[in-house]
Order: sequence, then C-alpha cells, then structure tokens
Amino acid sequence: MIWNRSELFIFVLIFLVLSRVIELVLSYNNEKKLKAKGAVEVSPGEYDFVKWFHAFWFIFLIGEFNNRGVPVSEQFFIPLFILLVLAQIVRFWCLKSLGEHWTAKILAVPGAKKITSGPYRYTAHPTYMVVVLEFILLPLMFKLYYTLIIFSVVNLFVLANRMRLEKKIWKKIEL
Repeated sequence: MIWNRSELFIFVLIFLVLSRVIELVLSYNNEKKLKAKGAVEVSPGEYDFVKWFHAFWFIFLIGEFNNRGVPVSEQFFIPLFILLVLAQIVRFWCLKSLGEHWTAKILAVPGAKKITSGPYRYTAHPTYMVVVLEFILLPLMFKLYYTLIIFSVVNLFVLANRMRLEKKIWKKIEL
C-alpha cells in the first residue's frame, strides 16, 4: 500500500466523519423546518443516547486502532472500502429521497405520508442498513474486532428501539 496504516485510517475516518457532519447539518435544518410545521420530537432522550453511542463508537475505533489496529491486506481492504463508499452513496440517496423529512431525531409530523421512493421502495429502513454496514466495514478494514463485536451488537438493540418508536408513530398518524 502507498499509505502507512495511520494515514489510511485517518483518511477513512475523515471520509466517514465528513459524511456524518453533512448528514447532521441537513438534519438540524430539516428539524427546524418540520418543528415550524408542528412536528414533535418523540423520545428526546433516545436521540441523546444515539448521539453519544455514535460518538463513543468513533472514540473506541480510534482507541482500538492506536492499540492494535492494522489494515487488512490490500485484496480485502479495497473491496471493503468500496462497500463503505457505496453505503455512503445509499445514505445520500436516502437523504435526497426523504427531502425535508429526513432528520436524525425521530419526529412525529402531522399529516406526514410514508416515503416510498428511492431506496424506501425496497426497504423501510435503508439508512439503518447503512449504519449497520459502517459498524461492520470500518472495524473490519483495520482488524478492530472488539469495536466490531461490541458496537454491532449494541447497535442492533439501538436500531430495534428506533424502529419500534417509528412504528408507534406511524400507527398514530394513520389513525
């Protein structure tokens, strides 16, 4: 490989962090618009937990990398990185498909209709699939197996809770 292990890790981490920053800026702007239209945040403590959970994931990635991380061989790294890039493309396809209805927080929006275009045509939670992939791919790229196992398992519970809350909102809206 052309880059040393630290440069490669920093590059991938910056790529993912920039993707998340763009996502959060859009979320914040959309949240303001939706709340002006009467949207109400559901379970605010849940978002705080998710926010800190993702922050700790990045911190844990860095910590484990500094202690033991090395990139997988080039023959595995490149396909894993390509999958990570494709996951980010799907993330932005989701954001575009949801438009102003996309937020990181779970909001109950009066009169909202389910989006059935873009990736939502195929699955109800494509952004969650992207997060699952990130939690698997990035640790695999650098042999960060503790991060992979711990955060992937906890993430399944986090996402299950979010899906339960969203389902509850849709039941109320559809009544």
